[in-house]
Amino acid sequence: MAAIPEKTLAAAADRGTAVHDVCGRIALGEFIIGIDVGQEGYVRSFEKWFSTQVQETVLVERRLYDEGLCFHGKPDLIARLVDGRLALVDLKTPIAHQKSWAMQLGAYTRLADVNGYHVDVAGTLRLDPAGKTPKMKWYEDSGPALTAFVAALSVWNFLH
Repeated sequence: MAAIPEKTLAAAADRGTAVHDVCGRIALGEFIIGIDVGQEGYVRSFEKWFSTQVQETVLVERRLYDEGLCFHGKPDLIARLVDGRLALVDLKTPIAHQKSWAMQLGAYTRLADVNGYHVDVAGTLRLDPAGKTPKMKWYEDSGPALTAFVAALSVWNFLH
């Protein structure tokens, strides 16, 4: 398998950060001016989902802490969906789904829970670069993913 050039990875990371910022501002109801051409499709994709699926924004990019397991993170969005469920949603710009995302969602679900946001469902929303309808993947059972995350966290803590 060929390695992805560092420059390409850095550009993708920068794009993802910028797209998250604009989408977070949209979720907060802020007025947006001047979306970069490279971000526009992703943002339009988010708007399609958000305008039809979200009733109320509860949290956007707020750092949450878990004192028991000694970790923290910033979920992208916790929102009340139009069907009444409280959802934790992580925005993604890569085209391909990554298996490790389940561990991230397990950790974010734990953070939400210990901080009083008892979410009903958690998922990743893969935004489309052309502005088409994004792909939502709901993670039904965060238990195994959280177990894997805690194991990885334990290894990292041991090594550091």
